[in-house]
Amino acid sequence: MNEDKILTSGIRVHRSIRGARGFFYPDINKSFLVRKECKAQVQAGWQQYRGCTAYVVPTEAFSPNDRYDSGCSRMVVWVPFDDNRA
Repeated sequence: MNEDKILTSGIRVHRSIRGARGFFYPDINKSFLVRKECKAQVQAGWQQYRGCTAYVVPTEAFSPNDRYDSGCSRMVVWVPFDDNRA
């Protein structure tokens, strides 16, 4: 069972992209580091995919170059199971 957690600085996560049938998936070709420890909330209603779980996190936890939109306060990233540590 996935739960909300704290992502520590240095964990590598994947960008979220829209794919088949309008669903969102982890972009296995694009990953980046958490730069600032943050609270991550499980993205409600999303299924795990290819060893990753989707979380909503504050945008400020990432480098400006890795953010989807600097005007947004939160974004969705995919955390690999091996980094799904609370």
